[in-house]
Amino acid sequence: MNKIRNRIVFVLLMTFLVGSLLQGCSGAETVKSDKYTETTLKLKNNNMYKTNFQGVLEDIRDEIEMPEQLYVDEDNNISMKFKANGIITFIKGRLYGVNKEGETIFYDMYYNREISKKIKVRYNIANREIDDQCEIETLLDIMKGINLREAVYNWDSEEYGILFYGNRKWEAGTEGIIYVNGKGDKREEEALENTISTASMSLYIPEKEEIITPKRYILVKDINEINGKAYNGEDRINVDASMNMSSGEFEILDNGEVVYKLNNNVRYYLKIIAAAAGSREYGLYISEDDGDTWGEVNYEPLDKMGQAAFMIFIDEELGFISLATNGGKNGYLYRSEDGGYTFEEINYNESARNNNSSIDIDIEYFDYPEKVYKKDGFLYMEVGQGADGDYKGNCKGIYISRDCGNKWEFLKISNTTSDGD
Repeated sequence: MNKIRNRIVFVLLMTFLVGSLLQGCSGAETVKSDKYTETTLKLKNNNMYKTNFQGVLEDIRDEIEMPEQLYVDEDNNISMKFKANGIITFIKGRLYGVNKEGETIFYDMYYNREISKKIKVRYNIANREIDDQCEIETLLDIMKGINLREAVYNWDSEEYGILFYGNRKWEAGTEGIIYVNGKGDKREEEALENTISTASMSLYIPEKEEIITPKRYILVKDINEINGKAYNGEDRINVDASMNMSSGEFEILDNGEVVYKLNNNVRYYLKIIAAAAGSREYGLYISEDDGDTWGEVNYEPLDKMGQAAFMIFIDEELGFISLATNGGKNGYLYRSEDGGYTFEEINYNESARNNNSSIDIDIEYFDYPEKVYKKDGFLYMEVGQGADGDYKGNCKGIYISRDCGNKWEFLKISNTTSDGD
């Protein structure tokens, strides 16, 4: 009798151990009830920058058999949050699809990293019609077409959020609309001309949606033709950008945007694309017909938010932008050598110290670039002290560059304005 009892105990124990081993290998736990089946599984692809929502789906499919084509429930959305380093912290949403038996299956997802590093997926059979407009592939294609790390770079927040709607109504006048084609091409809409209803993905800072305009991505097949309207690389631009100006002049508009006229044909325009707490994010545009039509050069040329203090192009390749921060107390200098397609921050004071270690004044007071100009074959720059300057009567520092603005030398102190051409 004891032998039989021991064998039963042994069999039960082995069954438990094998089950635990299998569960440990897969990382998934499945519970069934009369109403639904729930599987809890480890989220291995947990970085939004690296694998985005595609990685989440792959993890779920590894443990749960799902239809190849999935849709977003029109009464819900896919909500996700992630840290500045890309780590996913929250997922909530519902998918559905039709299995091989022709049954419609709901998949409710929930993940909260503060509670567990595993995602729960609850699924059951439900009757409903499939809405082709709500395919999850739309979200995946949108994410393929954007670089999330770059998209949030200038926001400087600890956490970001994503909302995907299978069908959302956007009223005329909505800002932050960005059309993408899934191939890396994008175009910003200054404000919607007409009300539209479409699938869209919103990228935002949680609890700051009213302060910082979310980026609202809409997938289109042809970036050059949207809603039947042809697009020739031109955007609606503030009429003030076509004001009367002389060549070599820049003008700061009342709203903080900046226009620079290079010659009789070419103008550059720093256009505000986002604003928050007195700081702005700019896009760079160019006109080659003296302001009649405009095309986008760089959607986000600068890696910081602030207020543009000046924009100057020496020629059609070499250009400079000064960005004021901290309430105008200091600024940053940016340089482009490819016509504005890319910009690099230039640390002119560090460069000046390296080029002249015997400087006998504290050049750190000069922290607000005000002007760059060319004279006698060299570049010169006036650097002020910003809104809080009081060094030597709030004088300016004059710098010189002999290599087109890549490296700078401190030249002298000046209390007068230059006569640069």
